[in-house]
Amino acid sequence: IAFNQASQSVALHEQSITRLNSKLAEQQAKELRSRSALKLANRNMSETTLVAPFDGFLATVDVSIGQYITSSDQLARLIEASRMEVQFQLTERDFSSLFGNRSQQTNNSKVLAELIGKRIRVQWRIGGQVLEFNAVIARLGAEIEATSGGVNVFARLLNIDIDTPLRPGAFVEVSIPDRLY
Repeated sequence: IAFNQASQSVALHEQSITRLNSKLAEQQAKELRSRSALKLANRNMSETTLVAPFDGFLATVDVSIGQYITSSDQLARLIEASRMEVQFQLTERDFSSLFGNRSQQTNNSKVLAELIGKRIRVQWRIGGQVLEFNAVIARLGAEIEATSGGVNVFARLLNIDIDTPLRPGAFVEVSIPDRLY
Protein backbone atom coordinates (compact mmCIF):
# COMPACT_ATOMS: atom_id res chain seq x y z
CA ILE A 1 0.00 0.00 0.00
CA ALA A 2 2.82 2.39 0.88
CA PHE A 3 4.58 1.49 -2.38
CA ASN A 4 1.41 2.21 -4.39
CA GLN A 5 0.88 5.52 -2.59
CA ALA A 6 4.51 6.50 -3.21
CA SER A 7 4.26 5.45 -6.89
CA GLN A 8 1.05 7.46 -7.25
CA SER A 9 2.70 10.49 -5.62
CA VAL A 10 5.73 10.17 -7.95
CA ALA A 11 3.40 9.91 -10.98
CA LEU A 12 1.49 13.04 -9.87
CA HIS A 13 4.79 14.94 -9.42
CA GLU A 14 6.02 13.78 -12.85
CA GLN A 15 2.75 14.93 -14.44
CA SER A 16 3.06 18.26 -12.63
CA ILE A 17 6.66 18.61 -13.84
CA THR A 18 5.60 17.79 -17.41
CA ARG A 19 2.77 20.39 -17.24
CA LEU A 20 5.13 23.02 -15.83
CA ASN A 21 7.76 22.23 -18.50
CA SER A 22 5.05 22.67 -21.17
CA LYS A 23 4.04 26.02 -19.67
CA LEU A 24 7.68 27.05 -19.51
CA ALA A 25 8.17 26.18 -23.18
CA GLU A 26 4.97 28.09 -24.02
CA GLN A 27 6.17 31.16 -22.10
CA GLN A 28 9.59 30.97 -23.78
CA ALA A 29 7.87 30.86 -27.18
CA LYS A 30 5.74 33.90 -26.20
CA GLU A 31 8.88 35.75 -25.11
CA LEU A 32 10.58 34.90 -28.43
CA ARG A 33 7.52 36.14 -30.38
CA SER A 34 7.41 39.33 -28.31
CA ARG A 35 11.12 39.97 -28.85
CA SER A 36 10.68 39.41 -32.60
CA ALA A 37 7.68 41.76 -32.70
CA LEU A 38 9.65 44.41 -30.79
CA LYS A 39 12.62 44.04 -33.13
CA LEU A 40 10.32 44.36 -36.17
CA ALA A 41 8.55 47.40 -34.68
CA ASN A 42 11.90 49.09 -33.95
CA ARG A 43 13.09 48.37 -37.49
CA ASN A 44 9.84 49.67 -38.98
CA MET A 45 10.05 52.82 -36.84
CA SER A 46 13.67 53.44 -37.89
CA GLU A 47 12.68 53.03 -41.55
CA THR A 48 9.57 55.21 -41.27
CA THR A 49 9.79 58.84 -42.26
CA LEU A 50 7.12 61.26 -43.34
CA VAL A 51 8.18 63.25 -46.37
CA ALA A 52 6.02 65.95 -47.90
CA PRO A 53 5.92 66.28 -51.67
CA PHE A 54 6.74 70.00 -51.33
CA ASP A 55 8.44 72.47 -48.96
CA GLY A 56 6.14 74.13 -46.50
CA PHE A 57 5.25 75.08 -42.97
CA LEU A 58 3.84 72.63 -40.43
CA ALA A 59 0.88 73.84 -38.42
CA THR A 60 -1.34 72.18 -35.79
CA VAL A 61 0.89 69.15 -35.25
CA ASP A 62 -1.04 66.49 -33.31
CA VAL A 63 1.43 63.60 -33.18
CA SER A 64 4.39 62.61 -31.06
CA ILE A 65 7.16 60.01 -31.27
CA GLY A 66 5.96 56.54 -30.41
CA GLN A 67 2.29 57.38 -30.87
CA TYR A 68 0.25 54.76 -32.72
CA ILE A 69 -1.35 56.20 -35.85
CA THR A 70 -3.41 54.85 -38.70
CA SER A 71 -3.53 55.90 -42.34
CA SER A 72 -6.67 57.96 -41.73
CA ASP A 73 -5.21 60.04 -38.86
CA GLN A 74 -4.44 63.68 -39.56
CA LEU A 75 -0.97 64.34 -38.20
CA ALA A 76 -0.53 68.00 -39.05
CA ARG A 77 -1.47 70.68 -41.52
CA LEU A 78 1.12 71.48 -44.18
CA ILE A 79 1.06 74.88 -45.85
CA GLU A 80 2.92 74.93 -49.14
CA ALA A 81 5.50 77.73 -49.00
CA SER A 82 5.56 78.51 -52.70
CA ARG A 83 1.76 78.83 -52.92
CA MET A 84 1.06 81.15 -50.01
CA GLU A 85 -1.75 83.63 -50.45
CA VAL A 86 -2.71 86.89 -48.85
CA GLN A 87 -6.38 87.42 -48.08
CA PHE A 88 -7.85 90.87 -47.74
CA GLN A 89 -11.17 92.60 -48.12
CA LEU A 90 -12.13 95.39 -50.48
CA THR A 91 -15.01 97.67 -49.57
CA GLU A 92 -17.75 98.03 -52.14
CA ARG A 93 -16.48 101.53 -52.99
CA ASP A 94 -12.88 100.35 -53.50
CA PHE A 95 -14.06 97.31 -55.42
CA SER A 96 -16.11 99.43 -57.83
CA SER A 97 -13.35 102.04 -58.28
CA LEU A 98 -10.98 99.35 -59.58
CA PHE A 99 -13.30 98.81 -62.55
CA GLY A 100 -14.16 102.40 -63.39
CA ASN A 101 -17.53 103.28 -64.86
CA ARG A 102 -18.78 99.96 -66.23
CA SER A 103 -22.54 100.37 -65.81
CA GLN A 104 -23.13 99.97 -69.54
CA GLN A 105 -21.01 96.80 -69.79
CA THR A 106 -23.02 93.60 -69.48
CA ASN A 107 -20.23 91.03 -69.73
CA ASN A 108 -19.21 90.47 -66.09
CA SER A 109 -16.30 88.15 -67.01
CA LYS A 110 -14.45 91.01 -68.73
CA VAL A 111 -14.82 93.14 -65.61
CA LEU A 112 -13.51 90.34 -63.37
CA ALA A 113 -10.66 89.69 -65.81
CA GLU A 114 -9.40 93.21 -65.10
CA LEU A 115 -9.03 92.40 -61.41
CA ILE A 116 -7.91 88.76 -61.62
CA GLY A 117 -4.24 88.75 -62.57
CA LYS A 118 -3.67 92.32 -61.34
CA ARG A 119 -0.28 92.77 -59.67
CA ILE A 120 -0.27 94.14 -56.14
CA ARG A 121 2.36 94.96 -53.52
CA VAL A 122 2.33 93.41 -50.05
CA GLN A 123 4.24 94.91 -47.10
CA TRP A 124 4.96 93.17 -43.83
CA ARG A 125 6.11 95.36 -40.96
CA ILE A 126 8.16 93.37 -38.48
CA GLY A 127 9.96 95.26 -35.77
CA GLY A 128 11.58 98.26 -37.46
CA GLN A 129 11.79 96.55 -40.84
CA VAL A 130 9.42 96.61 -43.78
CA LEU A 131 9.58 93.60 -46.06
CA GLU A 132 7.97 93.93 -49.49
CA PHE A 133 6.55 91.14 -51.62
CA ASN A 134 4.86 91.00 -55.00
CA ALA A 135 1.58 89.22 -55.50
CA VAL A 136 -1.05 88.70 -58.14
CA ILE A 137 -4.80 88.57 -57.51
CA ALA A 138 -5.84 84.97 -58.07
CA ARG A 139 -9.51 84.84 -57.11
CA LEU A 140 -12.38 86.64 -55.46
CA GLY A 141 -14.61 85.49 -52.63
CA ALA A 142 -17.92 83.94 -53.61
CA GLU A 143 -20.09 86.30 -51.58
CA ILE A 144 -20.19 89.83 -50.28
CA GLU A 145 -19.60 89.79 -46.55
CA ALA A 146 -22.85 90.77 -44.86
CA THR A 147 -21.20 92.33 -41.81
CA SER A 148 -18.74 94.59 -43.63
CA GLY A 149 -20.24 94.83 -47.11
CA GLY A 150 -16.85 94.00 -48.62
CA VAL A 151 -15.55 91.41 -51.04
CA ASN A 152 -12.84 88.94 -50.01
CA VAL A 153 -9.88 88.93 -52.39
CA PHE A 154 -7.12 86.32 -52.53
CA ALA A 155 -3.73 87.10 -54.05
CA ARG A 156 -0.94 84.57 -54.59
CA LEU A 157 2.44 85.73 -53.34
CA LEU A 158 5.19 85.55 -55.97
CA ASN A 159 8.77 84.30 -55.49
CA ILE A 160 8.11 82.92 -52.01
CA ASP A 161 9.88 79.84 -50.69
CA ILE A 162 10.69 78.13 -47.41
CA ASP A 163 13.54 80.58 -46.71
CA THR A 164 11.34 83.68 -46.96
CA PRO A 165 10.77 85.12 -43.48
CA LEU A 166 7.04 85.71 -44.11
CA ARG A 167 4.91 83.13 -42.31
CA PRO A 168 1.25 82.17 -42.58
CA GLY A 169 -0.98 84.25 -40.33
CA ALA A 170 1.08 87.46 -40.56
CA PHE A 171 -0.81 90.74 -40.81
CA VAL A 172 0.25 92.61 -43.92
CA GLU A 173 -0.56 95.81 -45.81
CA VAL A 174 -1.76 95.53 -49.39
CA SER A 175 -1.34 98.18 -52.07
CA ILE A 176 -3.42 97.84 -55.24
CA PRO A 177 -2.86 100.18 -58.17
CA ASP A 178 -6.08 102.01 -59.02
CA ARG A 179 -7.25 103.30 -62.42
CA LEU A 180 -4.88 105.52 -64.33
CA TYR A 181 -6.11 109.04 -64.99
